[in-house]
Amino acid sequence: MSATDALNRVVRSLEIPSPDPGSPSPILLCEGGAVVIAFETADSFIALVRFEPVEAMRFGAPNDEALAGHPLRSRGLEPSGSFNVENSSWILELAGINSVHPVHEPSFYADLRHFVITFRESTFECVARRADSALHPIGSASVWSLLRDAMSNPAA
Repeated sequence: MSATDALNRVVRSLEIPSPDPGSPSPILLCEGGAVVIAFETADSFIALVRFEPVEAMRFGAPNDEALAGHPLRSRGLEPSGSFNVENSSWILELAGINSVHPVHEPSFYADLRHFVITFRESTFECVARRADSALHPIGSASVWSLLRDAMSNPAA
């Protein structure tokens, strides 16, 4: 663990619902500077979460069985949950990478936020300015039409 990793503090998200631990079936749609993720919640809803503008994202390993190997596990990351990472070392890393840019402005990184959603078979992480979420009853519309609407209409 590097010195900056010790800064990370993982807290439960109040704005993003937690996924169903059994079978959340996450689907991502990315376009331009936005990412929308849809997944099932434990209380039988489809959660749509729109992240915008997105600075960086990753999706894949680890799954719930390998989550103990994630660098944020010892900082509070848990299976089947939605989290915010305060004092994110990833945001510091992104700022450092960009520091060679001729018009780099450190203040650009001040209001970025690091989000993590842990699923049964994967983990989603995103650095963005904001996350907006909405819940829809399962079966009220196709997940694809919900994703399309959320991507084209940020308030959806």
